[in-house]
Amino acid sequence: MKDNAVDLAIVNIGQLLTMAEKGLGIIENAAIVIHNGIIIDVGESSIRQHYHPQQTIDAQGKVVTPGLIDCHTHLIFSGSRENEMVQRLQGESYLTILKRGGGILSTVQRTQKASQESLLSDGKKWLNVALRYGVTALEIKSGYGLDYENELKQLHVLTELKERAPQKIIPTFLAHAFPRGCDTELLQQHYIHTLIEKMLPSFKKYADFVDVFVEEGVFSAPQADLILSEAKQIGYKLKMHVNQIKSIGGIELAVKHQVLSVDHLDTINEKEIALLSKIETTVVLLPGASYFLNCTTVPDVVSLSQYNIPMAIATNFNPGSCPSLNIHLMMSLAVHRFGMTPEQAWQGVTINAARALGLQEELGSIVVGRKAHIVIWDMQNYWMPFYHFGHNFVEYVIIEKGVTRF
Repeated sequence: MKDNAVDLAIVNIGQLLTMAEKGLGIIENAAIVIHNGIIIDVGESSIRQHYHPQQTIDAQGKVVTPGLIDCHTHLIFSGSRENEMVQRLQGESYLTILKRGGGILSTVQRTQKASQESLLSDGKKWLNVALRYGVTALEIKSGYGLDYENELKQLHVLTELKERAPQKIIPTFLAHAFPRGCDTELLQQHYIHTLIEKMLPSFKKYADFVDVFVEEGVFSAPQADLILSEAKQIGYKLKMHVNQIKSIGGIELAVKHQVLSVDHLDTINEKEIALLSKIETTVVLLPGASYFLNCTTVPDVVSLSQYNIPMAIATNFNPGSCPSLNIHLMMSLAVHRFGMTPEQAWQGVTINAARALGLQEELGSIVVGRKAHIVIWDMQNYWMPFYHFGHNFVEYVIIEKGVTRF
């Protein structure tokens, strides 16, 4: 498109993290050219002379990256659970609170009572917060309904957000837990039957993924196997919550079904990592939940790296184990608490987060042909978010044809 008019050029970029190679793909003194929401040229600043942009943004020597992708959130819910935080500080465990009817079940009760309008209003608010942190795409799960009508209500909210939000929204139907009182094998079998026979077929038009929480006190590996088998047959892409607190066979199940991502992994061991390396999957690490729940174990980042398993980072935003959308803080926790390198952390919120959602050919990197999801940061190098942990350096967010300056 040389000598043609284009919509936007970003010039005078100090450090451009393209994510186009195995590392960060850094280009210094760089420029990006965008037309119709698509990146059409990337390179050194001299490329700008070939185009006549309607709008030019001078990055003033600052850092530019792909838009951030939060690939694991529970953003549709009602209420909050500060009281449970106090209970945990006093020594009670997450699973003990759950067994007593708290945890997920307390949020379910409030979400069931909430109107679709109030859930939509809250969802818009949270998406605005995420945008301010430079998040241009999010995966959002249902899972706080636990019956047909209320899961459908959440998915309707997700559909409206998908149509109205500036970000790209990827909806997931989550088999999160059993409903309150579903504490016998017979009742659990009945709920799984309803989930498989009614929810999965009906929800396919609303959700891209099915996710199952495999954990003690939630779904066992055999129960999850039934759900994942049916979901795969219907045509869903698959994700799993595994090894957050205990290892109960979830990794073996993930390998069996070749799920696109396995999320949490706070208690994974090298034997399980070796098993995971046999399939093409991405692990999604959730350092905010690990921090907030005071977990004593952390994911084995060294072994995951040695086995060349892609690692993504997400907020896990939810009212119980991580009530924060600050993905910059998650990046810092991943470095300072989990032992990731800054380079791995940047990959974790861009190209590897895109891989966790099957979107790596569309988002997560700044290369010709990708959608223009771009963040301009008010900083001179890409190490600064890990030094000024939790600080927000985002100055511009570009999502295709939309430009927002903060």
